[in-house]
Amino acid sequence: YSKGQLVTGTMANNGAVSKTLNAGQSYTIPAGYHNGSGKVTANSLASQTQATATANNLPSGVTAWVNGNKITGNGTDVNNSYNNGYNAGKASVQLTNGGVVYFGDDISDPDSSSNKGISEKTVSVTQGRYVIVCVNLRFKNYQSASVTMSCTSGMNVIAYSTNEIYNKWYGTFGQAYVFFGYTTANSITLKSSQSYRWSGSINYINIQ
Repeated sequence: YSKGQLVTGTMANNGAVSKTLNAGQSYTIPAGYHNGSGKVTANSLASQTQATATANNLPSGVTAWVNGNKITGNGTDVNNSYNNGYNAGKASVQLTNGGVVYFGDDISDPDSSSNKGISEKTVSVTQGRYVIVCVNLRFKNYQSASVTMSCTSGMNVIAYSTNEIYNKWYGTFGQAYVFFGYTTANSITLKSSQSYRWSGSINYINIQ
């Protein structure tokens, strides 16, 4: 009653107000009556930072909150990935000697009638290997300056070289050729522009 009159209040009756907030959220208190039994509760940091990262996963010195804990990266995974990639890349180009195979005529006696000249020779190799093929050509009393040699099949030639004319025996001229390449079959065919007696070797280079 007010001044003899019955009046009804207009204040909102909010009763018990309870709220749960995450970090960064806010709650505006409404105007009105509160009975004092409510409460505002903040969720735990762990519940708001749920993750699976570990210090190993983070670059060295980088920080992050994971499951309520602040962690500092040590770079282990980054370093391991780098080292693994480095070692894998290094291994892919590491070449080692895989053995040598000799072929061709016996040229210890270039004057021998048993040494017959040929212009083409097919030599057995192992497919899928890097090889160095060294070839010597000999022919008695023949000037070899204009001789050319090529690999016509079985090998992708990466590099090629030939030396100058030389006299290993009196009256006998020769020339040496070197091919480096990757074998695409189990045999390679070498061809010269003139008929010569041949000797040579195949050095196998394995990829480790």
